[in-house]
Amino acid sequence: MRNTQAMCEGFKCKKGANSEYGQCCCCRILFNELDFINVPSLLSSLCAKNGIPVQFLPKFSPELNPIKQCWGYAKWVYHECPPSSAIEDVIKNARKALASVPLECIQK
Repeated sequence: MRNTQAMCEGFKCKKGANSEYGQCCCCRILFNELDFINVPSLLSSLCAKNGIPVQFLPKFSPELNPIKQCWGYAKWVYHECPPSSAIEDVIKNARKALASVPLECIQK
């Protein structure tokens, strides 16, 4: 492991890059170490400790993310409001739109 660097630049290992030990950097070796793979994240641990359910969603999958339905509903309600450039109206209409999102739309 003498010639293995600490980590690849920007935590981005090059595709197919391996050292003589099968990994391109020490960071990747630790990341793939069996003792660390099944350790929950700090966020998961804190939420579990406080009885808060956590669901990690795949990146770039808006159809699986309930926030898309919430924003879509709120934007639809907001666009139904009369147009105005007065900041007070904009804030009032935004609050009205966000408050109108039904609970069924938020829950998955």
